Amino acid sequence: MAKIVGTTRHGSGIPLGGIGTGTVEIWDDGMFHDWQIFNMGRWSPASEECFFKRGVNKCGETDERDLLFSERIKVAEQAIKSEILAPQDLIFAIRVKEEGKEPVVRYLGHDPEIVEMHVASWRQCVEVIEYDGRFPVATLTYKDSSLPLQVQAEVFSSFLPSDEKNSGIPGFYMNFKLKNMAKKRVEASIMGILKNPASKMGSDELLRHYSYKDGDSVYIKLCSDNVMKDAPNYGDMTFAVTGGEIGNINICNWHGRRADRELWNDWGSALVSYFYDFRDKGNIFSSDRTSPVKNLYRSDLTGLSAEDKERLLEELLTDALIRNFYDRIREYSPAEVESKDFIDRFLHHALVVSPTRWPKVEERGWDSVLCSKVTLSPMGSEEILFTVSWYYPNHYSPNVGNMGHMYENWFADSLEVNRYLVENFVEFYNKTLSFRDSLYCSTIGEIAVEAIGSQLTTLFKSSWWLKDGLFGIWEGLGSCGFHTTDVSYYGTYPIITLFPDLQKTQMLQGAKYQNEAGRVHHTFLDDFFHVDIDSYERVDMNPQFVMMAYRDYVLTGDEEYIRRLWPYILKAMNNTALLDADGDGLPDKDCEKQTYDVWNLSGCPSYIGSLWLGALYCAIKVARLMGDEQKADEWSRIYEKGKDSFKKLLWNGEYYNLWVDPETGKKDESCMADQISGEGFLRINGIGSFLDDNHVKELLATIFKYNYSVEDGLMNARVFKDRQCSIHTYKSFHAIVPWSGVEYLMAGFMIQNGLVGEAYEIIENIHKRYFYSGKFWRHMECGENYYRALSSWSIMVAFAGFKWDGVSKSITFNPFVSPKDFNILFAVPGVWGTYKQKNTRREKYISLYITSGKLELSQIELPSFWGTEIKLSCNGITLKADITEAGGMVRLVLPEKLALPAGAEVIIEREQYNT
Repeated sequence: MAKIVGTTRHGSGIPLGGIGTGTVEIWDDGMFHDWQIFNMGRWSPASEECFFKRGVNKCGETDERDLLFSERIKVAEQAIKSEILAPQDLIFAIRVKEEGKEPVVRYLGHDPEIVEMHVASWRQCVEVIEYDGRFPVATLTYKDSSLPLQVQAEVFSSFLPSDEKNSGIPGFYMNFKLKNMAKKRVEASIMGILKNPASKMGSDELLRHYSYKDGDSVYIKLCSDNVMKDAPNYGDMTFAVTGGEIGNINICNWHGRRADRELWNDWGSALVSYFYDFRDKGNIFSSDRTSPVKNLYRSDLTGLSAEDKERLLEELLTDALIRNFYDRIREYSPAEVESKDFIDRFLHHALVVSPTRWPKVEERGWDSVLCSKVTLSPMGSEEILFTVSWYYPNHYSPNVGNMGHMYENWFADSLEVNRYLVENFVEFYNKTLSFRDSLYCSTIGEIAVEAIGSQLTTLFKSSWWLKDGLFGIWEGLGSCGFHTTDVSYYGTYPIITLFPDLQKTQMLQGAKYQNEAGRVHHTFLDDFFHVDIDSYERVDMNPQFVMMAYRDYVLTGDEEYIRRLWPYILKAMNNTALLDADGDGLPDKDCEKQTYDVWNLSGCPSYIGSLWLGALYCAIKVARLMGDEQKADEWSRIYEKGKDSFKKLLWNGEYYNLWVDPETGKKDESCMADQISGEGFLRINGIGSFLDDNHVKELLATIFKYNYSVEDGLMNARVFKDRQCSIHTYKSFHAIVPWSGVEYLMAGFMIQNGLVGEAYEIIENIHKRYFYSGKFWRHMECGENYYRALSSWSIMVAFAGFKWDGVSKSITFNPFVSPKDFNILFAVPGVWGTYKQKNTRREKYISLYITSGKLELSQIELPSFWGTEIKLSCNGITLKADITEAGGMVRLVLPEKLALPAGAEVIIEREQYNT
């Protein structure tokens, strides 16, 4: 009896594509799921609505053109309701032949739909796939007792922090690594099959597949003359292979990938599939034909001369399946194909369309097939590279028409994209894997690192980057809107750090939609020109906008940017100040609506009050920079009064009450996880604080005590039976649940304040919840791949005790874990690298290595245990510094600003350990 141990079926994986290009995911079954590249589906639902319901020439208006009701439109709509590409539409297989043994063929994927055990028992799925998803790379290790090879694939798209273009390429790599573990020579072949996504869009006779050979690469471009040029899915894909002995079938009926296509005719029953050549020879019959074979009927043969029939046969034999069938007859009886009546019989009895003979053109679609064959000596290794790219420019909004994609500015079609990827493979491979390795080699614990890396997938999965340069991220993929201010507040730290120009772009665009009263926008709908006008009432967004703007300025040092935002900051601050009815420095009226949007607050909420204090702290700094001392002084008075009122009004001895109404005396004594959100934002981003350190630490311990449980995670609020609670809080949908984006930010906040064990328990709890639910890369709130969860970046910042001031060019490290042997990735706008710290009996040094970019540096701050007897050098050259100790930190002030390029390494050593 078969014994099967069921485990979680994972429904997510590493997304492949680039920033704003659309994506497909590689899952642990080795299959390619969720093709969101065609300007339709969850990634771009408005394009579909605009084109099929409202027309394309007059987006936003009813268009009664006959074209919209044509058969082609109906066919297109039907295709979209199914899947343009399904997981089975891109598959890979391996064939291995060890010297003196039978060949072995295995699918490099797990899907019962792709095997036919009744006719091809030899064509099986590989026994085991080990999946290692570490963004931006998925590494799949294929194991099978019948394969004498180590087989591994690294699947990824280029991800190069601060290099927006090369992180925004519509395509991906699948790099197969093969190693011969046998004692004899082994032949190994990898075959890839990609279906033309236009196959479902009407007559397949208009499909076009073009092949190009360039060096040791072969490219097949898949397109169609059948898709309307203004349709969202108008465009093309290119499939390529590099290395080895290459075979290519430009275009082949879907039945060619099957092993059970049986044809009856004068020569008996025959199975036709290029898999038979693949198994027998390790390669495939190459065919460069560009379009499907047309259906052949008896009337087509009437009146043809012998020469015409020979030409027809010659043309038909460029089709891989017809050739396969023809070769079977020739191999059995060469004399048969030389007989006088063979051509007539072959054309009449073998190829004329019939239910039991040749398939119709329209049946199931058409593929392109690529194969590469290599020979490996014992312990020898080889690599075979496949590359997939796409180009679908028609990205519609019902309001503004075709918005396009940024990648259109760099490439003309998917062939150009693919060639670019192949030409730059070595560079992109090294840089992408360098980032991955630096991130995942951090010594902060595997689960903590996975929390950071898993959420970076949102940068690919949920982003739009339009042709005109505008950028934004879905709040949840296909849900709510873009650049939602109250969600960006949690999720933008890694964006301003890794891709600063994109973050500044979305902030500046969002600021333009501040209303006359001074309220900033909530979210963009359908495009980056129309906002949710019904949500200006949310009172958390103004202070969040101000804090983000100041944070961006501090990290980038970009004074022009903050000057452009200053008028909007001024209006936002003046508007929020109107919410203070009693003049105590805190908002206390009309504070119901905020990011917890189905959970109304009242009076003066601690969440809103803390945001206001954080905004005041930042706005004062900006006002002084702008030379507006009057406004800075005004806000300073409010700030000091507000800080005093915050504790007097809201503190209950253990935590800050959810809210208190100073006019009526009513209150809600529930304990909110996010109650000092403004303080947390300032500290995590390294830009300040307004509460005492010990007070914050005690409060965070209380929040963990009350709001966290193993079964629930860190709940947004804890309600107590013996304390006052409003009906809006009691069993509220948004109060009694955990939001991973809030949990991650709170975990980082706790780490910074010494509650490392508590923080790690929260992180591990999130990990288990999503991993065992099969949604490890799809955190949910209002939709999947939720933007807020990018706050997990704060975990890395907190563990490193990291701060960066891009204005003064000062960097700080004060690790909270493993001080004797600490290693972590760090990033500032335009630069990333690694920080290593050794503090053992034998080794006492710090290494600051610049991997990418140029770091300008004037000051370094380190933990005080290093003392002042230290030596500073860069790439072996001794540097001078003024070294002092104060406030528990050692400060190294450089007499001149250093410009550290990629490859530079700053070493700091204890003097007594110099050699």
